[in-house]
Amino acid sequence: MSFSIITTVLNDEKFILQCLKSVKEQKIKKKSSIYQGINYGIKKSKNKIIGILNSDDFFQNEDALIDIKKTFNKNFNLSAVYSNVSIVNRFNETNEIRFFKSRKLKYTDFLKCEHPPHTSLFVKKKIFYKYGFYNENFRIASDFEFMIRIFGLNKVKTHHINRTLIVMRSGGTSNKSLFNIILSNYEVVKSFTVNRIKINWIFIFLKILRKINQLKFIN
Repeated sequence: MSFSIITTVLNDEKFILQCLKSVKEQKIKKKSSIYQGINYGIKKSKNKIIGILNSDDFFQNEDALIDIKKTFNKNFNLSAVYSNVSIVNRFNETNEIRFFKSRKLKYTDFLKCEHPPHTSLFVKKKIFYKYGFYNENFRIASDFEFMIRIFGLNKVKTHHINRTLIVMRSGGTSNKSLFNIILSNYEVVKSFTVNRIKINWIFIFLKILRKINQLKFIN
């Protein structure tokens, strides 16, 4: 089993070398708007598993892809995996400011606005061709739309790896400003409408509260 790791870069040149270094150090063979770039990378990739590693994020250790490969190999019917994520100070990676412990999610959880961090998600390439790529009309929350469409609406099988495989720096695109948080949640609502899914405003409201609370982690 092989991987393609896709990274898009916008004003994050100071972190890209570490991102690439963490990919290079993985112990298995690999190839090496935002969503236009991601879709382009997926279509050009030659491997079976797609991971999206943001330019300011990195693998926690050199065995991360081995863990992911083993999980896929244990269940050939599995289409996607995700893990826990450590969120660190943007300019001090030794300072963990938040720990995102995910859990095993059912398709109904995705429809309730709960989903794992996008950068921890690894998906079989064939899923994109069967159910569609990232919606390029979205600026920030296309990953959310993708997950409710693929894992919620189409009930594609996922698995939670209960380990921390990815490290994220705080202050990413969706949380870097109040405007981006508002836009992100507008696109969350739009994700339901474009997929003709009934909106439960309670879940939307709870998600907005979680996003606003994340402002304190911006550095």
